[in-house]
Amino acid sequence: MNPTAAIVVIGNEILSGTVSDTNAQFLIKELRELGIKLGGIFVIPDNWKTISAIVRRLEPLFDIVFTMGGIGPTHDDVTLKGVADGLRACLKRNAKYEELLRKFHGNGTNEAVLKMAEMPAEAELVFPEDVQIPVIKVRNFYVFPGEPELFKKQFLAMKEKLRAPSFYSKIIYLNAYEEEIAAILEQAQNQFPGTEIGSYPDYRNKEYKVRVVIDSADERLNQKAADYILEKIPRKFVVKVQ
Repeated sequence: MNPTAAIVVIGNEILSGTVSDTNAQFLIKELRELGIKLGGIFVIPDNWKTISAIVRRLEPLFDIVFTMGGIGPTHDDVTLKGVADGLRACLKRNAKYEELLRKFHGNGTNEAVLKMAEMPAEAELVFPEDVQIPVIKVRNFYVFPGEPELFKKQFLAMKEKLRAPSFYSKIIYLNAYEEEIAAILEQAQNQFPGTEIGSYPDYRNKEYKVRVVIDSADERLNQKAADYILEKIPRKFVVKVQ
C-alpha cells in the first residue's frame, strides 16, 4: 500500500485572497511523483484552536500530514502551538533549534525570535542536505514554513526520505460523451477495485472529448483495467491510448 497524505495550508492571507497559494499546487505534483497518495487539502486560518482541531482530526486518518504556514516570530504564527495542542503534547523550547536561531540572528536575537523554538516536546529536527533551517517533524506531521522559496528548498532537499513505490497510469482518449461510457467505467471500477478510474471531459478539444485516466500502484492491474475498458468500449470511440 502506498502511504497516504494530507496538506494543510495555514494563513489568513490565503483565505482572504491577499496571497495566492502556490505551495499546495507544487506539493501535489511532488507527492504524485514520490508515490504518495494525496487524500485531501485543507485551508485554514491562523488560529491555534482551528489548527488543533484539524490536527486531531487528521492524525489518525493519514500516514503523513504536511502543514505550511504560521511559522515565525509574530503573534499570528501559532502553527506549532496548534499542533502541540492537537496532539496533546507539551510545548517547550527546543534547545537545538534555539542554538540555530541564536547563531543565525546573532545580536538580533530577541524573545520574538526565540518564540520560533517553542514546539511540541517530542518534535524532531530533520536536516535536509544543504539547507540551514531544519524541517520540524512531530509524529506523522511535517511542519513547513509558508514562504514558497524556503518551503520548496526544504522539501526538495528531503523528499527522497519519503519515496514510495511509483504510481502507474494509463490514459485512454475517447471521442465519446461521458454518458455513453459511464456504465462501462463503473463496471471497470467495480471489477478492479485496486485502481482509480476517472473521466475528464474536454469538449472543446478537436481530437477527443473525454480522457479516461486509470491509476494504480500495481502496473499489471492497471493494464488489466485498461484492457477491460478498451474491450467494452466501441472501437470507433477510441482515439489513442497512452
